[in-house]
Amino acid sequence: LDALFALGKPVLYDLDDLLIDLPVTNPHRAEYESCLPFIVSCLERSTAVSVSTGELAKALRPYNRNIHLLPNLIDDALFHRRDRKPGGPVVIGYAGTPTHGADLEFISSALERIALKHGDRVAFRFLGCATGRLAALPGFSSLPFDPDYQSYARKLGESGIDIAVAPLADNPFNRCK
Repeated sequence: LDALFALGKPVLYDLDDLLIDLPVTNPHRAEYESCLPFIVSCLERSTAVSVSTGELAKALRPYNRNIHLLPNLIDDALFHRRDRKPGGPVVIGYAGTPTHGADLEFISSALERIALKHGDRVAFRFLGCATGRLAALPGFSSLPFDPDYQSYARKLGESGIDIAVAPLADNPFNRCK
């Protein structure tokens, strides 16, 4: 990248996460802290930076004034949901990368109360991330995270999730999502 920057050509740096401020609970934090000087240098030397949210733009503006917002988009054609099977349990679920254990932790008590109250009328399915506490829920099942976008979309559609939860702990990293 130093050679690329030395050419004097325009460089666009694209980020969709606040990599300069990972939460202490993120399993990749130490790895990214060692990369922090490199990330900041790229931000500062790039001709422009594209980001996915306004909050991320605000967080990165001290490093580069030429920031452009390009919101995340999904390909709706890839996401198809199978019809719910009558008579089965209502499936409450989550889909996300394995870095979200702390985000899931603060809803664990609520899901445990739901399981106690509704018994086998509910089940819990997690794609990509689950904690040991959540794995102890009755009717729990999980699938590993699949980084292939098309495969992820297919698995999500086939997951049977009726009610999706998307908890995010309140921290700068998640506010930039």
